[in-house]
Amino acid sequence: MGKRRFRTVSLTVLAWVAVVATASPASAAPGDLDLSWSGDGRLVANPSPTYDPAYGVAVQDDGKVVVVGVAAGKIYVARYLTDGTLDSAFSGDGKALTDLGPGTDVAVDVAVQDDGKIVVAADRNRFSGAVRFALVRYNADGTLDPTFSGDGRVTADFPGAEEDVREVAIQADGKIVIAGESRPGQGHVLTAVARYTAGGVPDPTFSGDGYRAVDVGVGYEGGQGLAVQPDGRILTTSGLRGPGIQPEWRTVILRFTVNGQLDPSWSGDGRVVRSVVAGFEDLHAMGLGDDGTVVVAGEGEGGVLLLQRYLADGTPDPSFAGDGVQVTNLPGAAEVITSLARQADGKVVVAGAMAGAGGRSFVARYLTDGTLDSGYSGDGFTPIDFSPGRDSATDVALQTDEAAVVAITVDHDRRYGLVRLLGS
Repeated sequence: MGKRRFRTVSLTVLAWVAVVATASPASAAPGDLDLSWSGDGRLVANPSPTYDPAYGVAVQDDGKVVVVGVAAGKIYVARYLTDGTLDSAFSGDGKALTDLGPGTDVAVDVAVQDDGKIVVAADRNRFSGAVRFALVRYNADGTLDPTFSGDGRVTADFPGAEEDVREVAIQADGKIVIAGESRPGQGHVLTAVARYTAGGVPDPTFSGDGYRAVDVGVGYEGGQGLAVQPDGRILTTSGLRGPGIQPEWRTVILRFTVNGQLDPSWSGDGRVVRSVVAGFEDLHAMGLGDDGTVVVAGEGEGGVLLLQRYLADGTPDPSFAGDGVQVTNLPGAAEVITSLARQADGKVVVAGAMAGAGGRSFVARYLTDGTLDSGYSGDGFTPIDFSPGRDSATDVALQTDEAAVVAITVDHDRRYGLVRLLGS
C-alpha cells in the first residue's frame, strides 16, 4: 500500500488538524469531520491484543460501512451503522473473524454486491510460507456464504510460486475480479489478474483458466490499482521498476479485454508505459469516470502526490493539468496517495499519508481540471491525526452524498481507525 518513512510536518498542517478536529456544525464545510458520525466523525478500534490494521473499506447502498483487515492473524470484517456504531445484525456483534488455515490471513480489500453479500480479497498464509490469493464471501448477516465455492472461501492455485492480492471489484454480471502480483521466482514480480464466477470458480472464459500474469519489463510491476469498465474490460496500474530499466521507475497501466487479453485499443498494445516525472514514481490507485476517462494516483520523487488522467484510448488527457499529469506538494516533507474515489461530478477524492511526527493521514479533493478544490476544507485537503505513531489512510469510499469514509491504520498498524468527512 505504498508505506514510506515520513519526516516532521509543518506547523501549518498541525494547525489544520486542530481546526478540523473541532469544527462546529455551523461552520462545517465539505472535507470537515462529520460530527454526526460516531460523535466526532472518527473512531478507533482494537479488536485483538495483537496488530489490527484496516486495509479496505466499502459503503453499502443503505449507507452502512464495511471495513476489513486482520486481527489475531485472521481475516477481520466489521460493519458499522450510519451513525458509526457497530451493526449487531452482522455476525451478532458487528464483527467477523475468518481463519483460512495455518499462517496469517490478511484481508486487503472489500466490495459489496448488489444483493448485499460482501466479498473480501485476502492474502492467505502471509509471513509464513507461499502467499496465495484468497476470496471470502459473506451473507448480509455476516455468515459465510455456502453458495460460494461450497463454504464461502476459495484460495487460488495458480502457476506462480506465490501471489499477493491488492484489490477486488465486482462486474455487472456478478463475476469477481482481483488484481495483485505474481512472483514466479528469482525476484521477478508480474502483474496478475484473476476472474471468478459468481459461484467462486476460476472463470475459464478469462485467459483459459481465469488467471493472467503479464510481464512488462525486468523487475517489479505488480498490479496495485484495479477498475472494471461497464463493458467488462479490466484496468490495472502500478509502478515499473528494476535493474536495466531506463528510467528505473515508470508508470504502468494495463487494460485487458473481457477474455483476458491485452486490449490493443488501449494505447495501441494494451499498455501505457511511460515516465511522467524525473526519478521515482509509483502508482497505487485508480478510478474510472462516467466519461470513460481513467485517473491513476500515487507518489513521485521527493514525496510529492502524483495524479494522471487518461482518455478512453489511453492517451494523456490535456484538459487535466494541461498535460494529463498533476504533481502536488502539500505542506510537509513527503506524501503518498494510497487510494482514490471519483465523485459523480468528476472530482477526485484521494487519501494517503503525509509527513508528521511518525506520519499522519490526509484526504484531498481535486477539481476536474486537476487543481486542488479550495471548497474542500478551505484549501483542498484535510490532515487527520489519530496517534503519536505512524498513521496512514489505506482506502477511501464515497457515500451517496459524496461524504468520504476513510480506513486508516493507526499507531504503526496496532489499531485501525475510521473517519467520515462531509461531502457536497
